[in-house]
Amino acid sequence: MDRQMIRVDLVPTHAGITAALRRAFEAAATEPCDRDFADLLRRLN
Repeated sequence: MDRQMIRVDLVPTHAGITAALRRAFEAAATEPCDRDFADLLRRLN
């Protein structure tokens, strides 16, 4: 599967959504998975 990074400018009103996504991926990172969640979290920051 090819991956493509998409960057968007976040406005302050989206901070809550971003925080929720970050928490969800942090929780998923504790479970074994084929994806590298640490890399994904770095991209979300």
